[in-house]
This record gives sequence, C-alpha cells and structure tokens, in this order.
Amino acid sequence: MISITVIFTTFILIFLAELGDKTQLTAFSLTASTKNPLIIFISSSLALVTSAILSALLGGVSSKLLPQITSIVSAVLFLVFGFYLLFSKEMPLIKECFLKTVASEIDLLMLLPKVFKKNGIYNYEIINIIRQDRSHADIFKFLIKEKKFFNDDINESAKIGDLTCNLSLSKKIIKLPLGKALDEIIKFEQSSLDIYKFIHDHLDMEHHNEKELQGLLKELIKEENEHIRFFKDLKKGKENG
Repeated sequence: MISITVIFTTFILIFLAELGDKTQLTAFSLTASTKNPLIIFISSSLALVTSAILSALLGGVSSKLLPQITSIVSAVLFLVFGFYLLFSKEMPLIKECFLKTVASEIDLLMLLPKVFKKNGIYNYEIINIIRQDRSHADIFKFLIKEKKFFNDDINESAKIGDLTCNLSLSKKIIKLPLGKALDEIIKFEQSSLDIYKFIHDHLDMEHHNEKELQGLLKELIKEENEHIRFFKDLKKGKENG
C-alpha cells in the first residue's frame, strides 16, 4: 500500500537537500551557457531519476539481506549526511564567478577564430584580442589557485550571481550572420567588463590592500573597452559597406 506520508516526507527531504547544492548550480550554469533550458532540464532530470532508482534498489536489497541492521545503518547514514549538509561550506560565490569567467574566456578563444575565418576577416587586431583574452583567463586561473577573495565580504554581494549569469557565449554564433555574431560577442565582452569593474571597485574599499591586482584589473578593463569598441566599429563598417 502506498503511503502518502512517506511520499510527502521523502519529497520534502530530497527537495531541501538538493536546493542550492552543486547539482542545481551545475544545471544553472549549463543552462546559462547553452541557452537550451529544455535539454538541460530533461538531461538533469534523467540523471537525478537514475540516481534515485539506484539508491532505492540498493536500499531495498539491503533491507532484505540485512533486515536487523538496515534500520540502524539508515539512521546513522541519515545523521551523517544531515550533519554534512548542515556544516559543509558551499562554494564561495566569487569562486564560481572566477570559474565561469575562465570557462567563458576559453570558449571565446575557440569561437573567435572560427567566426572570423568563416567571414574572411581574420586579421592582426583579432589575433591580438585573442591573445589578450587568453591572458585574462590565465589571470583568473591564478586567482582560483590562490583562493583570492574566497573568504572575503565580496561573497555577500547579490550582484555576483547576476554578473555570472550574464557571462555566456553560445557555440551557435559560428552559424550566425556576422552582424548577429558580433552582437553576441559584444554582449559577452560587456559582461566580462562588468565583472572586471565590479572586482576593481570592490578593491577600492578601505580594508583592501591589493594595489597590484587593482592595476592589473584596470588594464583588463582598458583592454575590454578596446575590444568592445573594435567589434562595434567592425559591425558598423559591415552595415555601412
């Protein structure tokens, strides 16, 4: 006989355990980068259902083979995982932002040559932009390695989530007409610029002493502004041509 209480209790416990965890953040990040929420929903749902089936099967088998100790083991595991969820630290928001920045910059490095070679305009300026974006990715890799700002009050800002969400570049731009591809590239560069400005402005606060990093971010901001101006001029030239 199906117990409504068991169904309700299981749903609430699993829902609360999954809420805001790495699975949800991964699905969120994949949806933002692929811009295909239906596929991500179906894929992540199948993954969770498969995981739940395996857990239920193992629990059922263990209850038949070891009926005396199953309830004790289940209680102990529940307490262990409960304490783990209660006291484990979530990934710092700034770390997630840094990881997404690196991944997105790498995507850009792969996509830019394909977009511009396809349109026959792969020149020195574009090669220089790619070189600079590669150095941007390297800087953020260094920040992750050094765990910069992982325990900083920058993680208390709700703005980080919005900035990270906007940082995505679809692989579909390769198939777009040049004008629309440039729109997507400009949008991406603007999102990168917003992140650099946000971190730079945060370092202006009195309790920080990161002059060298501030100078580095200032250079990144200058380069991103130049990238945006170049792509806008390129788009304008193509429209007038």
